[in-house]
Amino acid sequence: MLGLVLLSMVVSSQAFPSFTSGLEAACSSCDGIPEHDSVVPQQSYNPLDVLYEIDEDGSFIHIKISSDRPFRGFMIKPSSAGFFGLGENTTLLHCDDGLDALTHKNAIDKVSITTMFIRTANEPRWISFRITLVEKFDVFWPPSTLDIYL
Repeated sequence: MLGLVLLSMVVSSQAFPSFTSGLEAACSSCDGIPEHDSVVPQQSYNPLDVLYEIDEDGSFIHIKISSDRPFRGFMIKPSSAGFFGLGENTTLLHCDDGLDALTHKNAIDKVSITTMFIRTANEPRWISFRITLVEKFDVFWPPSTLDIYL
């Protein structure tokens, strides 16, 4: 049975170590705050919306992030091992902890990104995704967390 949930993410006020534009030159910590000179994250309303769907056995998680206004960058970082399906505008960011994050391939305006995450066998029945939305170079929000129990 497929579960379908629409969540409006709540912005966390926590500060996390950073990543750069999302391209391979990025910091390998992959923890969520872009290194955009001295720009700090927005503390205002985060326009991020997340839709996800899980297959019957919980192996495949389809994730769609969107916003009510165009955005140029994003990062989706899982808490456990697995693989992202890559789309035309997405690429992987290889992180120090061995877990790859999905990020933008270019800074072209987007209104949504859809991906599939394939869980590795024997992983926990819960998974968290840290999701960062970048509207433009000087407008981005701290990471939001999507928690899923499978």
